[in-house]
Amino acid sequence: MLNHIPAGRHEPLVYFLRNGNRVKIGYTTNLSNRVAALSLTLKFVDLTLPGGRDLETVMHRRFAAERLDGTEWFVHSRRLREFIASELAKPTLDGADDDELIREATQIVTETQFASTSMLQRRMRISFGRAQYLMIQLEQRGIVGPLTGRGSTRAVVGRRRVSV
Repeated sequence: MLNHIPAGRHEPLVYFLRNGNRVKIGYTTNLSNRVAALSLTLKFVDLTLPGGRDLETVMHRRFAAERLDGTEWFVHSRRLREFIASELAKPTLDGADDDELIREATQIVTETQFASTSMLQRRMRISFGRAQYLMIQLEQRGIVGPLTGRGSTRAVVGRRRVSV
């Protein structure tokens, strides 16, 4: 989860945007523009999670029973409200906890020479969103290469120690 709404272009994120009794689950790299395009304001953003199309697909499948006519809009059900509340209650990945998770993720990908979000999720027993956040951090630190395709793995660039 992000603690703030980024201005301008940013890393991909999945957003939960409430409008009355409906919630839009989508992804974007410019949340401010996306919300404005929907003629809404940022105060209606209930939750953001680091992630892109893959995480959006996971969320759409998770809440398929609440989906409105094949759109990206979902009924603001109790189940969806509870999910949002539980994500908001999780600690953020800032500070010392963040450093430790990045070190652990670095160790896993350099030892296995395999880097994918789902592998980190399984090995570290964390949410997909957190694993995706860590993968982005590893890419920014030069540990793994960029994502080359939907659902693909990343190249492990080096065995460098992470400096945080």
